[in-house]
Parts: sequence; C-alpha cells; structure tokens
Amino acid sequence: MIISRGHLTPGCVAELVRGGERKKHADGAGLYLVVRAPGRGYWIRQFRKNGVLSATGKPAFGSACLGVYPAMSLNAARVERGKFDPAKPKMRRPTRASLAHTTAPGPAIVAPERERKSGRKLGKRPSLPWPKLPEFWQVLVADDSERSRALRFMILTAARVSNVVRNRDKPIAERTDGDWSEIDLEQRTWTVPRAKLKNKKRDYDHRVPLSDAAIVLLGEPRKSGPLFPGVTRQDLSSYIIKARKGFVDRKGQAITIHGFRATFVTWAQDDLKQRYGFEALEFAIDHDGGMNSVQAAYRRGAYYAQRVPLMDDYAVYATTGKLPEGWTKDR
Repeated sequence: MIISRGHLTPGCVAELVRGGERKKHADGAGLYLVVRAPGRGYWIRQFRKNGVLSATGKPAFGSACLGVYPAMSLNAARVERGKFDPAKPKMRRPTRASLAHTTAPGPAIVAPERERKSGRKLGKRPSLPWPKLPEFWQVLVADDSERSRALRFMILTAARVSNVVRNRDKPIAERTDGDWSEIDLEQRTWTVPRAKLKNKKRDYDHRVPLSDAAIVLLGEPRKSGPLFPGVTRQDLSSYIIKARKGFVDRKGQAITIHGFRATFVTWAQDDLKQRYGFEALEFAIDHDGGMNSVQAAYRRGAYYAQRVPLMDDYAVYATTGKLPEGWTKDR
C-alpha cells in the first residue's frame, strides 16, 4: 500500500504532543492529530456525510477516532486513513483511560495538577452516568422549586453553573450569571457574552440553542434581570446534596453539579454513529475543538446549526428517557 505523504512528520508530531497545546493539526486528506494536553493526543479521520446537509445548506461533516498516539504512529494513522470507510464510521473515540496512559516519545511528561488560587487541587468532577439521567430528572421534577428549575436548565444547556446563577461571594461587577437580556425566544437562543466566558480571550459570544424543555424552565419572559434571581451557586451546591441521594458516579462517588457537563458529553460520545460530530460537541460545552480563535470565529455559525438537534435530542432523552432513532450504544 502506498502511504500518501502529508503535512506532518514523526518528529513534528512528537513535538506537538509534547507541547500539549489544545489544537487540531491537519496532515491532509481528512487526517488530523488532536492534542488535548501535554503528552496526550489521538488521530481522527474527518469525512463528508454523503447526502447530508447542515441547516445552512452546506455539506455536513463527521469525524471518527482512528487511534491514540503514540500507540498509533503517524505512518500507521495514514494507513488507517486509507482503510477508513465513511459509510461505516464505527471507530470509537479514545477513552479517558487510554488518554491518561498516553505519553509522547522522549522525556517523560508530567502534566502539573491544576490548583485554585487558594491552593486546593482540582480533579475530575464526579458525574452522573447518562443512563441514570432520566431517573434523576424525575427526582428534580417532583420538586418544582426555583433551585430545581435552575439546575434542570443548567443540565439541558450543558452550561457552566457560573453562567446560570450568581455567586454570592463575588461583587456585582464580576457577576457572570445569565440575564434575560441574553435570551432570544423567537430565535430560541441564549447568547452568553464573551465577557462572561471562562476563557476571557475569546473574541466571540457563546450561543446556546434552547430546546422546548429549556424554554419552559425559564418561566414568564422578562426584558432583563437574572434568569433565576432567587438562586445562587451556593444554593445549588447545597441542593444537589439532597437531590443526589442514591445517585453516584461509576466509581461510587457522590455526583456534583459540575459533573453534568460530563454526563452530556458522555451521552453524545456513546452513540456509535457519532451523529453530532466532534466539533459541534466541543462548541456545545464552550470549548474550541482545538482550533485557534480565527478558525473558531469563522466556524461557530455552522456548528450552531449542528448543535440545534444535539440539544433537542438531549432534552428529549433527559425528560423522557427516549434515545434518538437509530441510536447504537458504544458500551
């Protein structure tokens, strides 16, 4: 088999993975190296979905994981690219466990643990396994308090808690919670201003498609003011302690409000058809898919169209337990 030469070289790949900058690097003909952290990367094959158009009328694209680097070398990835059949994209994305044990060739890389300014270490947030979400949802529905509605809205929008409710420990000038002025019910969109995003360097706002269920949770429309004025971040933290009784993550740990974003991502990734696409899922949780700010700014519109069915399908699953038609579970 003839292996086509691309833009990357083995040495370049090793250096990119060692560097750890979150980014997607093209090798050509649909093959990309995705770097997630220092010493961690994997290969994906991007492909056009035949006969499928996005809401803008342009061809829709999907992506599938070929393997984890360095277990799969550059040349091996090129071979797999040649074997890849877009009509049967059933290759799995790398698991967290496989990426955790991935290191680039050369000196050992130890990613420093993130810490808060207070010095407290940050780890993965215990999250609710998505098969348990409909059951947990009914627990929240039974308590139709403002706290319950705020938490359900956060779940359906995959938003950060800081963008939904206020933190009473922060001054008014530093508030990042949601406001009615950001809601466009006609367009069914919630636009979080760039100044409120976690990544302050973004040069674009974060647009969130609103499902029917999410709109209902907002209640009576207003021109301005907090989305959930009577709820704070601290209220949700105490509320989840009561609501989560009997619900744990896969390791038996008590779930947290921060973990619901992981529940959303895992639900979407566990569909073998990967119908929503890697980039759309990254933008849905306000990540940039490894793209630089210029690339992200040009592409955010198209991915918004792909995120509309993503958020609608997730809302239907959370509220009824019904999976999208043709769903094939990846585990």
